Amino acid sequence: MLALGFMVLMVIGTLMWLYVFSIYEVKYITSESVNDRGERLVCIHPVPLNSFGKPAPFRDLKSQYEILSGSERIGEYVEDDYDTKFIVKGDSGAAILVKAISEFSLYDTVLEIK
Repeated sequence: MLALGFMVLMVIGTLMWLYVFSIYEVKYITSESVNDRGERLVCIHPVPLNSFGKPAPFRDLKSQYEILSGSERIGEYVEDDYDTKFIVKGDSGAAILVKAISEFSLYDTVLEIK
């Protein structure tokens, strides 16, 4: 009886790991705000998704970013542990294209910031 309980616990733990805690895709959330000096602050936050399309619990990931175009519009650029923040100079001009690279994504994601 004890062995059967242990086997059931192992199966449930394995299924939880495969479907709930494993990262299947990455979604990038961008948010914009205005800081105290009146400059536009853009924050990019990567969200790991599990097999159900929900955020994977207890998992964080780091992404790398490469600016494809519009680098002249970027002022200060700050990367902390999990978020990337930068200041956008001016309201006019071409959109900023940022390529996000993560070890859990099959393809790189290109983000457009206007």
